[in-house]
Amino acid sequence: MKKNNLLASLCLISVAFLNNSLNAQDLTSIKVGTTLPLFTYEASSKILNVQMTVRNVGFSNSEEFDVTLVIKNTSTNTEYEIDRIVQSGLSYTQLNNGNTSYIKDWKVDLKDRTQVPSGTYRVIAKINDEKKAFETNYSNNNENFASSSFTYNTSSVGVIEGSNKQNIQVYPNPSNGKFNVELGNIERIAQPITITINNILGEVINTYSVQNGLSNLEINLSNQANGFYFIAIKNGPNLYTRKIKIQN
Repeated sequence: MKKNNLLASLCLISVAFLNNSLNAQDLTSIKVGTTLPLFTYEASSKILNVQMTVRNVGFSNSEEFDVTLVIKNTSTNTEYEIDRIVQSGLSYTQLNNGNTSYIKDWKVDLKDRTQVPSGTYRVIAKINDEKKAFETNYSNNNENFASSSFTYNTSSVGVIEGSNKQNIQVYPNPSNGKFNVELGNIERIAQPITITINNILGEVINTYSVQNGLSNLEINLSNQANGFYFIAIKNGPNLYTRKIKIQN
């Protein structure tokens, strides 16, 4: 009787084991010349470049699966899916405890992701369960790229300073919030010239219009907090930027 009970128990354990997800993949960090995973962000082009590895640590061959790239706003905890790629299956081999797929030069242009607002973001890669790449026995189904983050601005303001050939002057800088902007010999392509003030997150603080004939403007930001801001001077297709600092 005890033998039968033991046999039945072993059968139940075997069924449970077989019904468990045997297609598990593990997003993991592996050193291959350089440490993976990692990402770089180029602020001027707004290109996010990701490298990482996907390793099959399951008990059988995996099927085709998706890897989703997500960025998470560190202030609001809102997640935005920015890209997804399909990976072919990974066979499981006992020799190396799982085959590995290397994802390199995964580039995403955030200018094309209009749903993403300005902010500071963490990068997260996720296995997509819709492709039956389930992960039940392993905790590393998400890759969080350590604690690295980057700051994304939806506008081009603050990325590149305008050329000094235009003789654009902003003074005093730093100041208590009151600045004078002199346009110098800026070429008047379109009227009026638009001047926009942005904070370091790319959020618009104020907008001014400079009519034809005017060459200077007083900007009052004394109601803003101390810190850096950016002045964007747009005239037709031309954009000139200056960084200013409020310091009380």
